[in-house]
Amino acid sequence: MKVESLIRYDEEYVPYKCRKPRYKECHEYVELELQQAKKEDLKLAFEDKSYSGRGKIYYYNNQLWCLPEIRNNIDKLNKPTVSSIKSGFYKYCRSYKDRWNEFEKIPANERDNIIKARQTALDEYLLVDRTIYEKISEPRYCIVTFGLGHNHGGTGLFCDYDYNPNLSYKTYFNANQGEEAVKEANRVAKNRGDTKDVGKFKPFIKVYMPEIVKCNPAKDHGDGDPFLNKLYAVTEGTDSAFEAGLLALAVTANEIG
Repeated sequence: MKVESLIRYDEEYVPYKCRKPRYKECHEYVELELQQAKKEDLKLAFEDKSYSGRGKIYYYNNQLWCLPEIRNNIDKLNKPTVSSIKSGFYKYCRSYKDRWNEFEKIPANERDNIIKARQTALDEYLLVDRTIYEKISEPRYCIVTFGLGHNHGGTGLFCDYDYNPNLSYKTYFNANQGEEAVKEANRVAKNRGDTKDVGKFKPFIKVYMPEIVKCNPAKDHGDGDPFLNKLYAVTEGTDSAFEAGLLALAVTANEIG
C-alpha cells in the first residue's frame, strides 16, 4: 500500500548576485510503501501465554509479527491504524523522537536519508486485512530475581524479546528450552530461599515452529554487569535476608572504594 508522508527540510541555494549560500524551507510529500499480506499467508510460530504476554506471534517473510501491545488506555488511543499512518501524525515513526519533531529541519544533503529513515520505520509494520501488525523479536525466557532472597522480593520467570545488558546470558533460555528454564528458575529460587516461588514456574511459550528458533543466549549475549553479578551471587546460599543484606552492603562498599 502506498502511504504519503510529509517531510520538511532546508534546501541550500545561492541568491542572485550573492556568493554565500542561503537556506529555504521545503515541504514535500513523499510516497512510501507499507507492506501488505493476507491472513492466510501468516504462519503461527509462537504464542506468548505469560502474564501480559503478546499472544500469538506469526511468521511471514522471514520476520516475526504480532498485534501492537496494548498495556493501558494511552496505548489504546495510540494504536497504529491505516488511517493514523495516512494522516501524517503516525506516532510510531521511529525516524524521530516523537511526532512533534515531524517538521524538524535537516541539512539539505540529508533529504534522501530522511526518506530512507521513514521507509525503514514503516517497514516495522505490516498490513494484514486492514489490521496493523508490528515486527517483533523472538520470544525467550528470562529469570529475574528481586530483593535479598528468603521471600524478600522473590524469583520470577518472564518472557522477554530482547537482552538486558545487566543480566548474564545464563539467565536466558530460548523458546525451545521451556523445561530447562523452569528447572533453573526453581534452582535459583531454592538457593535464594524464595520458598514461595519454588515449584510455581511453568513453560508459557508455546512453540509451533521450533525450526525457526535462532535465539542462542550463550552466543548472542554477554556475562552481564560484573557488580550486579556479585550482588546476585551473595543472595544465594545465605541463611536470611538480613545476612544477604549485610553481604550486599559489604560488596557495595568494596565496589565504591
